[in-house]
Amino acid sequence: MAVSVTFLGGLGEIGRNCAAVEIDGQLILIDCGLMFPEEDMLGVDLVLPDFSWIFDRVDDLVGVVLTHGHEDHMGALAYFLREANVPVYGTDLSVEFASSRIEEMDIDAELVPVTPGEWVEVGRSIKFALVRVAHSVPSAAGVVFDTPEGLIVHSGDFKLDPTPIDGIPTDLATFGGFGRRGVRLLLADSTNAERDGFTPSEASVGPPLRHLTAEASGRVIIACFASHVHRVQQAIYAVAESGRKLAFMGRSMLRVTEIAARMGALDIPEGLVLPLKEVIQLPEHQMAVISTGSQGEPFAALSLLAQQKHKGLELHEGDTVIISATPIPGNETRVSRVINNLVRKGIIVNHGRNAAVHVSGHAARDELRTFINVIDPVSFVPVHGEVRHLHANADLARSVGVEDVNVLEDGDRIVLDGDEIRVERSVVAAGYVYIDGDIVGDVDEVLRDRRHLADDGVLIVTVGVDRENGEIVNGPHADSHGVSDETKDLHASVVEDVVEAIHELNLPVDPDALRQAIRRSAARSVKRRLSRRPVVFPVIIEI
Repeated sequence: MAVSVTFLGGLGEIGRNCAAVEIDGQLILIDCGLMFPEEDMLGVDLVLPDFSWIFDRVDDLVGVVLTHGHEDHMGALAYFLREANVPVYGTDLSVEFASSRIEEMDIDAELVPVTPGEWVEVGRSIKFALVRVAHSVPSAAGVVFDTPEGLIVHSGDFKLDPTPIDGIPTDLATFGGFGRRGVRLLLADSTNAERDGFTPSEASVGPPLRHLTAEASGRVIIACFASHVHRVQQAIYAVAESGRKLAFMGRSMLRVTEIAARMGALDIPEGLVLPLKEVIQLPEHQMAVISTGSQGEPFAALSLLAQQKHKGLELHEGDTVIISATPIPGNETRVSRVINNLVRKGIIVNHGRNAAVHVSGHAARDELRTFINVIDPVSFVPVHGEVRHLHANADLARSVGVEDVNVLEDGDRIVLDGDEIRVERSVVAAGYVYIDGDIVGDVDEVLRDRRHLADDGVLIVTVGVDRENGEIVNGPHADSHGVSDETKDLHASVVEDVVEAIHELNLPVDPDALRQAIRRSAARSVKRRLSRRPVVFPVIIEI
């Protein structure tokens, strides 16, 4: 019985992690993640995998299994469940994180907590177990499928942290047991496959956070991912040791810390946390905030603080901001802008490039070598990473003796069929699906228009036409945005060319013909003068 894994996202990019395992004609998804928009995705809020192939086979789908609670692995779940409401499996904290997001979209989903190490059977013949791994969020796991074609192991996001914050290391013993049984296919995290050595322990961030918080003379703002619960925990301890009081700021930070504390994954000392409105009344050296906005998101708390637009808090010269994260690819410019705005105001900013306030949650090269050796798979496919990360991880697998190594792309499939392991290329659609406000779908044409506007600007030409006889009675008038700094001469030139084009039209003037004449003549005028091609909007006013 052939078994396959089809990749809908996560190969060649950071985010959109999603793959479908097919056994005996039934499907189960590994993760259902989103990607945050890149800089050229103007106005786009989120980017999802293309689920159309799954939706076409929704009767064959038996569930989704989550490796952990980060947005790039479960952030698309609510959008997916609107169309395919199937059971969702994961560790207790992972499904709780997922639940809060799903409820926001008023979806009644079946969420099934799974204890790591216990086998779960769904559908006719799908059998899987979760295995604990150390990552930057508690209760992260890899997943193992026991299939008719052998074991398939997916590492999830992991590192071999010797001193994890929650005391739960990656369970190499259990992974090794599967390796001794014989693993047919390994799918492993590739994010840090280019980095030599071992990723430092998450615990190494604690001392710098404590030192910077204790030494600060003014307010302290610590920004990190809300879902990075281990980092939030260390920030909480740093604030507590400094004698300050603490407020959480940002919608997702409030949501995640409430869930994590309730589930026992976050230890908050009694009396430490106060509402923001109470904390800001304290002397500056007694207050601290743990905030969202480490990625420079325009409307996140830290960005609003950097612009002095936050309604509840204003930063002053001498305050300290600690950005305990590194930018996701594509966010570098936004993060840099936030840092520059803060520094310009005399605020002390500590971040990953000038202080030891961040470590990765992903395994580096020596950890990956160890993990691959422990699993000792017949076949290997690197997952979760940009193209260069996938190839670096593939090279690692070859260096430790794995003979069948395949670097795949979104839309590809690997098939285990008897003695044969084959790759099928571009078997399903796997392009980007955009969330743009309330729009879900392909907005490529809209993005092209937005890029055009951003690059060449917009030119508006207004003309008044007599409703009765169709004669031009007012204008033309020209206005522009983003086309040129020298607007006076430009507008005069455009008006002159538009007037000439209008005189060539027959009376009474047909509105559609008038619009076309204005659009063509105005575009030619700007191109001749500036070698630019703005979007031209003819406005016809009937008088």
